[in-house]
Amino acid sequence: MLQEFFMSEGHPVLLANNGQEALELLATESTPRPGVILTDYSMPVMNGPEFLVELERQHPKIFAQTPIFIMTAGGDAHVSASLKITGFVKKPFDLDELVSISERYRD
Repeated sequence: MLQEFFMSEGHPVLLANNGQEALELLATESTPRPGVILTDYSMPVMNGPEFLVELERQHPKIFAQTPIFIMTAGGDAHVSASLKITGFVKKPFDLDELVSISERYRD
């Protein structure tokens, strides 16, 4: 749903079902550098925090230069300060809020 929404708003989207798929996608040379990373806290295979640890290890430049937001139902207390993220989006979220974040932080 989010992919279709962002694309209808004119934003390019790279989609992964979990953190492991995202890392594999980012490892592909043809994948453009993301302008913003939006990840869920809870995902199968590799959750958001695990993804961010591996993103920093495998792709330190992307990790350092890309705004990262975590979607969570738990609020900011649920998101560890050690994750070095730009911010979080609390579920349920407003689609306009996500578009605003994307437009504010993308290159």
